[in-house]
Amino acid sequence: MVSLGHFWQGREEDINLAPAIQRTLRRSDAFIRLAVAAATEVLQGESGADIGLILCSAYGPMETNFDVLQMVVDGEAVSPALFSHSVFNAAAGYIASVCSLQGGLFTITDFDLPFFRGLQQGWLLVESGLMRRCLVLQVETYSRLLADAVADNGGREPWPPMAVCWSLEAGDGCPVAMPEFVSLQGQRRTLASSIAEEGCE
Repeated sequence: MVSLGHFWQGREEDINLAPAIQRTLRRSDAFIRLAVAAATEVLQGESGADIGLILCSAYGPMETNFDVLQMVVDGEAVSPALFSHSVFNAAAGYIASVCSLQGGLFTITDFDLPFFRGLQQGWLLVESGLMRRCLVLQVETYSRLLADAVADNGGREPWPPMAVCWSLEAGDGCPVAMPEFVSLQGQRRTLASSIAEEGCE
């Protein structure tokens, strides 16, 4: 049985990392800091080779990407650290290093409900017995360019930078059915993922 364990969601102002982790992340961007904060809050010090991680994002570290591109356009030397942080897989690497995870690590990038795609994969990892526990995260930090594009098209401001993390675990607890969803590009927009209410607080 797959159950829902700890979970966390928060913004940049909710980040509360230990000083040692802050030193490790001193050159990181908001995307990485949010990802690490979410994972450490949910893991609560637990580590091991039987804990998996699935990091999801629709836009990735957009602002860092544009910072790198601006340096290229301006003919400046690109910082190796900045360049490596422009790939959102870097956040998964930081989580694995900081939290000492040696299980399966995956990243999903998709504009169409990436978190629910991550839940499907995480559920399968735990249900199959490949992992005892799997963290599923979605992190979004957006960018000034995206906000301008939305405003120019008469849309609302993008959501603030945020992260959400669920822990799917083997064993008793709050049972989680295999998540199902309908693509946002289709006519139906309902989510059929279900979590039993009994015993879930």
